[in-house]
Amino acid sequence: MIAPVAKAKVEAVHKRRDVFVGVNMYANTMEGLVTSETAEPRENNSKAAVSLDSGALVKLRAVGKLEELRSRIVKKASEVNTSVFLLNMGSIAEFKARADFATGFLQVGGLDVISPNGFASVEEAVAEAIQSGASAYCICSTDDNYVSLVPEVCAALPGANIILAGYPAEMVQSYRESGVGTFIHLKADVYDTLSELAANMGVL
Repeated sequence: MIAPVAKAKVEAVHKRRDVFVGVNMYANTMEGLVTSETAEPRENNSKAAVSLDSGALVKLRAVGKLEELRSRIVKKASEVNTSVFLLNMGSIAEFKARADFATGFLQVGGLDVISPNGFASVEEAVAEAIQSGASAYCICSTDDNYVSLVPEVCAALPGANIILAGYPAEMVQSYRESGVGTFIHLKADVYDTLSELAANMGVL
């Protein structure tokens, strides 16, 4: 009975339905390494009124896996490129909301986010992105703009780690075929998504 409840609590944290400021929301990247307690079995208390045959329950913290992931990424930062460049396309009104969301999402994992001013053209954006030396690139704009932007950006950055801020369901398969490897959005599991992205970036 306890196990599914515990699983649901962890999932609520990973999907950011339950907010822990500084961990799964508004993470402070200046904090450096985050210490996380390891979930370990505990011995039964010999003075307890009741003891479980299988031993005491495992000590579990809902934010533990996220803290552990961030610590692993931060430790690698000195030897591996952990930066993500935001391709902020169009006007401020078109890219700001998703750029802010992407920044907060990526910083949960301790990734270094480069968020420049908006770009008027794909050529200009890609040139600055490449010059930045980032390990991954995140496209931030509107769903309407993505129809033309995604194929252009992916063609200009072949083989790169491309992230899309948003999840236009009817276009996801097409964008994957173009070269988008990761989608970050409100319903995404931040732990699974960042773990996969970090692996693609060669961080983990």
